[in-house]
Amino acid sequence: MAGYPAGVMTTVTSLGQRLVHARKRRRMSQEQLATASNIYIGIIRKLEQGKRQSARLETVAALANALDVSMTELLGVQPGLTGNPQADVASLRAAIYDRSDDTEPSPTTLLRQQVTDMRALYWQARYGMLAAQIPRHLAAARSAVRAAKGDEQRRETNAILSESLQITASLVTHLAYEDLAHVALLQAVEAAEAAEDPLLRAAQHSATAWVLSRQGLWQQAQTLAATAAREVEPVLSQASPEQIGLWGELLHFGMVALAREGRADEAHELLALVQAAGQAIGTRIPTKYKVPFSSTWAAHSAVQLAQATDQPREALLAAQRVEHPEALPPSVHARYLLNVAWAATLEWKSQEALDALRKIEQITPELLDHHGLARSIVEELMPRRRRQRLPGLTGIAERMGVAE
Repeated sequence: MAGYPAGVMTTVTSLGQRLVHARKRRRMSQEQLATASNIYIGIIRKLEQGKRQSARLETVAALANALDVSMTELLGVQPGLTGNPQADVASLRAAIYDRSDDTEPSPTTLLRQQVTDMRALYWQARYGMLAAQIPRHLAAARSAVRAAKGDEQRRETNAILSESLQITASLVTHLAYEDLAHVALLQAVEAAEAAEDPLLRAAQHSATAWVLSRQGLWQQAQTLAATAAREVEPVLSQASPEQIGLWGELLHFGMVALAREGRADEAHELLALVQAAGQAIGTRIPTKYKVPFSSTWAAHSAVQLAQATDQPREALLAAQRVEHPEALPPSVHARYLLNVAWAATLEWKSQEALDALRKIEQITPELLDHHGLARSIVEELMPRRRRQRLPGLTGIAERMGVAE
C-alpha cells in the first residue's frame, strides 16, 4: 500500500476527519468511495459528518483498501514508538535485514535467557524496552547460527533465532509496520525449518495469521491458520501442552478471521474446538515457545468472537464467564478488557467502558497507543461527556493524542 508519509494521517483527530483527508487526497467523491469499497454511502457520510465516531473493523478495512492506506492509518494509530518513532524503527529494520558477519556469537544459554526476557517484555507490552534489546540480540543470534558446530547446535541456534525473529515481528506489528513483520516472519520460518521443528514452524504461521488479521487480510489469515492447524492437529488425550497450545492458538486466529469475513457459523464451529483445546490443556502450561494459550484464553475466545461478530451484549455475557482473566499474560488481559470496553461502549455503559480503559492503562500503559480499537472506543466516548460524567476520560484521550 502506498499510504501517506508518517504522521500525516495520524495527526488528523477523528476517524471521520481521517476518512475525508484520505478520500480528498485520492480525489474521490463519497459516491466513488462507496462504490470502490462496497460500503453504504450513508455510513461514509455519517462518519465524515461526525454523526458516527467509529465503525466496524470490516468497514474500516474496506474503506482503507479502497483508499490505498493501511487500516492502522485510518484508525489513527501512530506508527513507531512514542517519542522517537523513526529512530527506533530504523534500528529494528536494520536488525531484521542485516546479516553481516561482524558480531561475536554469544553462548546459547545466554541467548536463550535473552529470548525468555524479551518474550516477557513483549507480553507485558513494554515495547520501548523490547525495541532497545532486539538489535544487538538478533545480531548475536545470527552469529551463533553461523558459528554452530554439529547438527544439534545448528538446530538449537536456529530455534533461538526463529523465536527471536517472531518476537521482533510481533513488536513491529504493534508499531504499525506490518510489511516489516512479514519479512521477519519469513526469516523465522526459514530458521524453524533449519531447526527441524514442525511446532516452531507452526508457531510462525500462527504469528503470520495474526499479522494478516491486523492488516484486514482475513481470508489469507484464515487459510494460513487452517492449513497450519491441520498440520499439527493433536490427539488431545495424548498431546503435550505445546501441541495443544499451538493448535488452540491457530484455531483462535482462524476463528476471528472467519468472523471478520462474515462466516459466523463456521467461526462458532471453531470456537467449540478452541474450547475443547482449553479443556484438554487444563492447568498445564506450555513451557516451550511460551505459547500463552490456556483454558482462560479459550474462554476469552468467546468474548473475542462476540466482538468480531458485532454482538456487544453477548460479549459482555461471555466476559462474565471468563474466570481469572488476570491469569492471562498482561497484553492478552488488556485485549480482553478492550473487548469489554468496546461492548460496554456500544451498550451505552460508558462508565464500565472507561473503567476497563483505566485498568488497561494500569496493566499495560504502552498498549493503548498502539491499538486501533482503543482509539475507536475513546473517540466514541469523548462526545458523551456532554451528557455523562466520565472522570479520567480526558486524561486518557490526551495521552493517546485523541482530540476533544
